[in-house]
Amino acid sequence: MSQLTMIEQLCASRQHALLTVHVDCFGTPNGVYLPTDPAALYLKRLSDAVRDGDSVRGVIRSSATNNNGKSPAVGITYPGFDGQRNVMAHTYNRSGLDPMLTGYFECHGTGTAIGDPLEVHAVSDVMNAKRTEIDGPLYVGAVKTNIGHSEATSGLSAVIKVILIAERNTITSTFGLTYPNPKIDWKGWRVNVPTKSTPIPEH
Repeated sequence: MSQLTMIEQLCASRQHALLTVHVDCFGTPNGVYLPTDPAALYLKRLSDAVRDGDSVRGVIRSSATNNNGKSPAVGITYPGFDGQRNVMAHTYNRSGLDPMLTGYFECHGTGTAIGDPLEVHAVSDVMNAKRTEIDGPLYVGAVKTNIGHSEATSGLSAVIKVILIAERNTITSTFGLTYPNPKIDWKGWRVNVPTKSTPIPEH
């Protein structure tokens, strides 16, 4: 906790601020709120789940991980554009899925000054390479604005949110987007954050 405060990532309020500029926590952006949120997923091979008559809430089509390692100038906590872009592109290539068919992208969304713009730029670079004005923007968001950053379980919370979005065909609203982060090129990167419940676009 003290380390997060030292590197100006901990938010003094109980509202995690994604993709925004807010003046009540470290000036810009608002920072990270750490709650205690348990989460669990039951994973099973699809063929086994169908055979056993299980209720299948979602299917993981592909996965990938990578790591930037320690950057000499900035250290291991500094995010990297190339690393994030490459792992997303690799995941979609392995699955055979077209990024253009994605109507919503769940971001990590740490609420940090460097992390959010860099992540959204990488997402746009992969997901919007062929997207045009006619297609409309890609919706992005993060569950952390709703429940905070649950650290070890934050990824599970994000997966659960996306499953619920798919089941209901409705994108959950993002809280706390008071002042959109000026370091994010919203128009140029063709991304949008829904601030109210929004139907998933048809493609």
